[in-house]
Amino acid sequence: MSTHPGPNPAANPFVEPYVEIWNQFLEQANETTRRMMQSDDGHADPRLWQRRWMQATSQSIDAYLRSPFFLNAMKQNMDAIIETKMKVNDLQKEFTRNANIPTASDISGLFERVRGMDEMILARLSEIQDRLDKIESALQDDTDRNTRDTPKN
Repeated sequence: MSTHPGPNPAANPFVEPYVEIWNQFLEQANETTRRMMQSDDGHADPRLWQRRWMQATSQSIDAYLRSPFFLNAMKQNMDAIIETKMKVNDLQKEFTRNANIPTASDISGLFERVRGMDEMILARLSEIQDRLDKIESALQDDTDRNTRDTPKN
C-alpha cells in the first residue's frame, strides 16, 4: 500500500475528481503544517500561528470573492431575483385588474383628483365669500347713508 492513497479506481467516475481535489488539499495542508513546524525552531507562539491562519484565510476569502466564478454566480442570482420580482409584480397587477381590486396607483390617482376638486371648491368658496363681503359692505353703506339722510323728528 502507498502512503498517499489515490483515488480508488473502482470509485464512481463522478466522485473521482472530488476525491482527487481533497487528496491534493490535504497533502498541501500537511506540507504547510510541516514547514511551519520546522521554521518555528521549537518555539510555538499561538498568536503567530493565529495571525498566519487569519492572513491565509483572509487572502483565500478575498481571492474567492473576487473570482470570476463567484462574481458570475452573484450576477446570475441577482438577475434571477430581479426577473422573479418583475414576474411577481406582473402577476399581481394582472390578478388585481381581473379581480377589480384597486391598486396603489389607482388610489393615489383618485386621491389627487379629490385633492384637486377640494382646492377648486375652496377657491370657489373664497370667491363667493369675497362677493358676499362686497354685497354686505354695499348694503351696510346704503343703510348708513339712509340713516344719516333721514330727518329726525
